[in-house]
Amino acid sequence: MFDLVAVHTSRYIVCNLRAIFIGSIRVIIEQDLEWVQQSEAMVTVVVVINILISLVLLYVASRVRKLKQRLARLTNIFIAAERSSHRVLYGAPVAISTGQRNVHNLRQTNQSPQIQIQRVRQIFSLLALGQQVWRRNFLRLRSKPLKKRK
Repeated sequence: MFDLVAVHTSRYIVCNLRAIFIGSIRVIIEQDLEWVQQSEAMVTVVVVINILISLVLLYVASRVRKLKQRLARLTNIFIAAERSSHRVLYGAPVAISTGQRNVHNLRQTNQSPQIQIQRVRQIFSLLALGQQVWRRNFLRLRSKPLKKRK
């Protein structure tokens, strides 16, 4: 009988342990199921956020591409303008220095006539001044009546 009681007791213990174990497993599984559901919701949120970020970055990439194309066009325009101005202005330094030399030479050759012209002007000015002085004195002498001698 002792063996029978021991067997029943051990079965009872095993059944209770099994029930406790199964109950614990159920609780764990239920918690895991809640966690999985929460995880699924979080994964969904993360996926949606990633899709939104991807769409924003795709838009930014398209704007950057358009900007790159505009900059390439502007670069080509500036290069063409630089080439054109280079062709036009390539001989400018030589022409400028030649012009400066010519102006210097003309100033040197015109300097002596300029001095001569200035001297002639001074002479004419002196003559005009002398003429004015002579007229004043001559008019004074004419305007004074001559005294008769008694």
